[in-house]
Amino acid sequence: MSESTMRGKIIKLLEPIGAFAVENPALPGTPDVNHYHGWIELKYIRSWPRKGHTIIRIDHFTTQQKRFLKKRWIGNQDAFLLVQVARFEWCLFQGNNVKPIGKEWNREEFCRHAYKHWTTTVAMERELQCVLSKRKNS
Repeated sequence: MSESTMRGKIIKLLEPIGAFAVENPALPGTPDVNHYHGWIELKYIRSWPRKGHTIIRIDHFTTQQKRFLKKRWIGNQDAFLLVQVARFEWCLFQGNNVKPIGKEWNREEFCRHAYKHWTTTVAMERELQCVLSKRKNS
């Protein structure tokens, strides 16, 4: 699985809420997907670390990407990070809660701090559109 494969899958899944892929070299840090309600940055982790206390690293999750999500969230736009781990596990983070990623959380903390955590792709597919369609201030 690659992030581009993941992006295709998420775009198709979120088609009813107007999802489309974004490539924006003019503004580094722009998330991978835009939809009617906001933004989603996508990341893929091949597997969890073997040792439970190991900090979860997403080396390609840049400071610019974290800033984009946080600024949009603070500006009252929906902005999320969706992380797929291995083949079937998914964690969704709100844009205001991404700074510690890669610096502080082990697997248990990573999953606990996620806004949503799914242990099957079927569960994620069933709920993601609904979760993203809810206004954060509703």
